[in-house]
Amino acid sequence: MSPSGSALAHRGIVHGNIIDLRTDNWGREFVLLNGKRVSKHLAWLGSPSHLFTLLDESGKVHNVEVRRVDRWGGLGGVRGFLLAIDGVERGMLESMPSAAPADRCLNCGYSLESLPVTNGEVRCPECGRHRAAAFMGVKDWQD
Repeated sequence: MSPSGSALAHRGIVHGNIIDLRTDNWGREFVLLNGKRVSKHLAWLGSPSHLFTLLDESGKVHNVEVRRVDRWGGLGGVRGFLLAIDGVERGMLESMPSAAPADRCLNCGYSLESLPVTNGEVRCPECGRHRAAAFMGVKDWQD
């Protein structure tokens, strides 16, 4: 299944790169780095990690691990994906529907089109949630 037909997505930005982990309807996971597939595996094979490298803004190479974690202690259902850079855990990837419109708030659905960008994020005036401008396709933002 293509990335656009995926059932679930988790996203994050690291060193100016968009990391997009997708899980399709058959449980297969793959990672996109700036829209290019860099990793894939079958979830049922037991390996919880995706390993790849990326370049930061200065051109330095970093080792990245995206690891599946079970938040319910083996009961399944809710899963998350932990992001580690050069062996240091940095946080979780944000969970979102893969078909979410790029210009909408993921929490309440409010249109974020034409709103000001501050520190690389757009703040929803309806619910207050922040969304990364890079996910919305906003490229020329000012701090």
